[in-house]
Amino acid sequence: MSSLYATLLTLLVLLTPPRPSEPARAGDVRVHAGYNRMAHAGRTAMEAGPGASFPLFRHIHKGAVVRVIGGPYNRRWYKALYRGQVRYIRGGHLRYTGLAGGRIAGLHHRVVVLSLARQQIEIYERGRLLLVSSATTGQPSLPTPTGASRVMEKRRNYTFVSPWPKGHRHYYKPTRVDYAIRYRAGGYYIHNAPRRPYHGYGTNVEHTDPDGVQRTGSHGCVNAPYWAMVTIYRWMEIGTVVLVMAE
Repeated sequence: MSSLYATLLTLLVLLTPPRPSEPARAGDVRVHAGYNRMAHAGRTAMEAGPGASFPLFRHIHKGAVVRVIGGPYNRRWYKALYRGQVRYIRGGHLRYTGLAGGRIAGLHHRVVVLSLARQQIEIYERGRLLLVSSATTGQPSLPTPTGASRVMEKRRNYTFVSPWPKGHRHYYKPTRVDYAIRYRAGGYYIHNAPRRPYHGYGTNVEHTDPDGVQRTGSHGCVNAPYWAMVTIYRWMEIGTVVLVMAE
């Protein structure tokens, strides 16, 4: 498939609204097989078995994305995959999110899909999904632009310096990050954010995180958790296609 043809098909998909028959996104209270986000106000226990009496495996914070692969068990527990580990989660803490890139993943050898509606990042290679993670994009006054672009450069241990002067409402102190990938002219990066412990649906607007701190979205970049950025940085190449979608 020629790169021009793939680009035209990608633009067509980006401009085509979702079909009404598709499952609801953020507000769907049903649990579906596939990708779901954690919707509990605090942290959710991931147990070794389908019940609170089983040993605790780990806690997962609000906004994290898991893949439901079985259930329900004991009426309300679901088997879920998170960061390569399979354990059990209460269904009441899950909301269906699905995938944004399913229709376009096969159009490119490597592609990164960023969903603004889901606050989610997905990476695909040869049409196969490799990683899904929660993310945080630009706040309403500094939104992350939609559209297609390509990775321009990769940087390790990079320090961001505010383009706004002290006293400006968007000013921020110099911030060092471990991984930074510039994918669009104008200073748009995908990077980890040490000062942001929570990501996912709702974190791009003013909100209160589980730690009680009020936060909002980024300054236009895409923030991803450290664990996800380790994989994304190693996998991404200069020229990798990046698609930022509104849906």
